[in-house]
Amino acid sequence: MGQPVYPDGTFRPDEPVTRAQYAAIVRQAFNKTTIRSSTTFADVSSNFWAASAIDNAYRMGFLSGYPDNTFQPNQKIPRAQVLVSLANGLNYQATTVASAEVYRDSGSIPNYATASIAAATEQRLVVNYPNVEVLRPN
Repeated sequence: MGQPVYPDGTFRPDEPVTRAQYAAIVRQAFNKTTIRSSTTFADVSSNFWAASAIDNAYRMGFLSGYPDNTFQPNQKIPRAQVLVSLANGLNYQATTVASAEVYRDSGSIPNYATASIAAATEQRLVVNYPNVEVLRPN
């Protein structure tokens, strides 16, 4: 990215990441062909700082909105959504959803995320710290 994350020049690596910030990260990290047309989210105005990043991440297939046609750009993005995003955007498919059961807290994985987290696990995208056996999806 080359630039500090915040206008005051700080990086803040321990701060939570919002869905809008994550969209900006995805846009910088991946140069992928778009798989769908743009959409308009009810809660993302055209002059919102991350509007183009959100649109780009959506068109590449990394992010989607919610059923009520919102994106919730200021919502903190949980690990489960990040892993689903990466697995979907990179077209990873799990050979078995049981791959998500390797984590001691696998019971806390949201149902919508199980197959994608299994795929991310199989592709070795998941990095758990300090305990590799604990996913902390939420």
